[in-house]
Amino acid sequence: MKQSSPSLWQWAPTDIRASVRGLVMGWQYVGAHRFVEPFFADSLVATAGMGPEKRELEVAAISEVDDLDCLEPRAFIFHASRCGSTLMGQLLGESEKHIVVSEAPVIDAALGYASSEEWIFKRVIRALGQRRGGRERHLFVKLDSWHLFHLPVIQKTYPDVPMLFLYREPGAIMESHKIQRGGQMVPGVVDYAAMGVELEVVYHDLDAYCREVLEALYGRAIEFASEGRLKLLQYDQLPELVWRDLIDFLSLDLSAGEVLAMGERAMRHSKRPQEFFGGEGRKAVREGKLYEQFLQLEELRREHGIGEWA
Repeated sequence: MKQSSPSLWQWAPTDIRASVRGLVMGWQYVGAHRFVEPFFADSLVATAGMGPEKRELEVAAISEVDDLDCLEPRAFIFHASRCGSTLMGQLLGESEKHIVVSEAPVIDAALGYASSEEWIFKRVIRALGQRRGGRERHLFVKLDSWHLFHLPVIQKTYPDVPMLFLYREPGAIMESHKIQRGGQMVPGVVDYAAMGVELEVVYHDLDAYCREVLEALYGRAIEFASEGRLKLLQYDQLPELVWRDLIDFLSLDLSAGEVLAMGERAMRHSKRPQEFFGGEGRKAVREGKLYEQFLQLEELRREHGIGEWA
């Protein structure tokens, strides 16, 4: 007998885990709250306690999302980390017509099953794209940096959705991680081997590990862009790229007021909106494999990029 699910309207999936009942998915009531925070985890904090208690449902029993009013993704945003993807998400989120889901942990969990249980990933994306306010027209999904290695299964699931990849001069990325190192650049936090990526783990040299991760990301981006599977965007094109070129590329219908709001938002820090952005120092990498990969990406951007080549 098929288990009936309680209503999932205005609920968002939060995680997937194994239990004695099999795979279960956690859900949190978010109401009509717009995901305007820099990260999806921040949105969950902002909506905690605003409705019924969290619930868990067996993954096999969430077919109800098929009957909800949901949007298909308008674009997936991949990135190399610390290269403007959060800013892009924040700019797109200035319009009430847009749902922007930024690095939702449940997507990472769903991708772990996507190769064998593709429907789990698709239903998670569908649930995140609920039209909970009524005005939404487009869904944008900003992924974690390591999700680039999952691009084949994501593209198989959504073959007609644009795949964007943001990157940056590698020295600037490495310098940013020196100041505040992200988990993807710490050995043992992200299981790259499970994604078929072999890295030389140097536990005593985090900078060397960061370089290894970036070389793997840039190498895969070169491969996918060469095949025409990625649209390349570079940090130096931001923020103007969003309202100058991306709007046309994705056929977004935005008013002059919404574009103005994007420009005002671009003046503030992407992750700390209450602070004005004062720019970041840069430390260029001008030699070695990583720099050669960066130059390859720059060449490919002429063929597989968006907007004028900068």
